[in-house]
Amino acid sequence: MKKLSILFTAVIAAAVLSIGWTSVVKTAANDGASSTSVPFNMNVFIPCAGEWVALSGDLHLLSNVTINDNNAVVKVHAQPQGVTGEGSVTGDKYNATGVTQSTTKTSFVNGSSNFTFVNNFRIIGQGSGNNYLVHMLVHVTVNANGDVTATVGETTIDCK
Repeated sequence: MKKLSILFTAVIAAAVLSIGWTSVVKTAANDGASSTSVPFNMNVFIPCAGEWVALSGDLHLLSNVTINDNNAVVKVHAQPQGVTGEGSVTGDKYNATGVTQSTTKTSFVNGSSNFTFVNNFRIIGQGSGNNYLVHMLVHVTVNANGDVTATVGETTIDCK
């Protein structure tokens, strides 16, 4: 099960590399970081408005990999920039806001790890009653024996 903690780090690192982020990994206490923007397109159903919204714009991506003698830490941050859309029924304008972040820390000493993912995804419409708000939280802790010792998973969806 110790491989599970290393797997968390590997999965995040693979995701970072697979979508085209360029991270420079340095040793000791130095960080390897990257910042880039990629095109973002997504169709989202807004239940409070009863319509689909085709969103488009850019997603700003930040990643940071820190490796020292004892740990590897991978941090990922994503935030929409200029992401807008139009309602398929009403023609109302919508703006995408929010931040998605994840942090994975793995010990090279004993293989323990923890992973935290927080997603605040908001589609803000004109007026009131058609704002679609999604909050997700996932946390997993794995001890040196490979046992999962803590898990949190919660999602809330609101229309305001």
